[in-house]
Amino acid sequence: MIRPLLGALALLAIAAPAASATDAQIFATDNTAVITDPADPRLKDDLKDFARRVERIIDAGGGEPRGSELLDGVFFDGTATTFERSRAFDVDRVADDELHTIADTIRARFAQQSVLTFDRLPAGADDVDGVLLDVPRVTAAALRTGLLEDAEARERLFGGSVTQDRHLLLVAGLEDADVARAFAKRIGGDVKRARLQYGKREFVEGPLPVRVERGTLVVSGGADDDTIALTERAGRLEVTLNGAHFAFAARKVDRVRIDGGDGNDTLAVDAERVSAAGDRVRVGDADVDGVEILQVTGSELTVGDLSATAPFRYSNVLFAIILGMVVFREFPDGFSYIGMGLIITAGIYAAHREAILSRKVNEPL
Repeated sequence: MIRPLLGALALLAIAAPAASATDAQIFATDNTAVITDPADPRLKDDLKDFARRVERIIDAGGGEPRGSELLDGVFFDGTATTFERSRAFDVDRVADDELHTIADTIRARFAQQSVLTFDRLPAGADDVDGVLLDVPRVTAAALRTGLLEDAEARERLFGGSVTQDRHLLLVAGLEDADVARAFAKRIGGDVKRARLQYGKREFVEGPLPVRVERGTLVVSGGADDDTIALTERAGRLEVTLNGAHFAFAARKVDRVRIDGGDGNDTLAVDAERVSAAGDRVRVGDADVDGVEILQVTGSELTVGDLSATAPFRYSNVLFAIILGMVVFREFPDGFSYIGMGLIITAGIYAAHREAILSRKVNEPL
């Protein structure tokens, strides 16, 4: 049944042009309360200050804000139904990763569980997984009553919104397009004048593992073993993290920060300069932390003299002894002194040996 229905909706979309030509929309609010009373005064807030703050976030995140529209909505989180004032923000000139990061910034800034995004795409695009249905002649009261009475629509659509000029907006999964249309018709919507847009919907609940934040390309590994590759070609920075591919315009990246996290992580990188000193590694313009295996294709490798820092690494042993003696009146016995001496001597010897070996590789490759 869904194929004939989608075909009919596609004809409606062609007959009625989309209301907005922007790349994407972000549906967001600053409300954190569960509102069950439709007469609650918080549902009268025009959210103008919130709109200004979100538009600044969109602009800082690389998107182009194109205004927003005030919405009255009803949403279901699986356990409770809440009324909500929100805004739909039109965003232009935004890439997929930028849209996600912008939405996650809004989520974190305003303490939301998730933020809904809808990235408009051609009907036949591979990434299409949802529809945005715009149906005129629906009131906020009709939406509220309809969702409270229709358990299936509530659980499959998660809610909906109505604009101030009485247009119902439903963002649904592609497989739920028939449910959305039937529900809109049931609550009095003029489905013959409905507008349909295809796209990719996402409930953003956290940051991407690879993202650009204020000019910094951030790569975050997880608790397991991670395999990371970083290359630059044709004006783009390309990152592969455990088989997933990400690409960014190099002009949008000022610096790179890589944190492998836990696990036994591997970083493969093509860089002109690699330097290591103590626990710190710098690959080109990237700061690297938490990576156990580094595979480098480059022209220059520099290893710092660890012998200069090794004695200071073991100075904490001396300070611990002094603290125990002064504060706790605890004095180490002979075996403790022997053990500490062996540890410190072995550490300094190992650092000295590595410093000698590093001189052999401290030349251009």
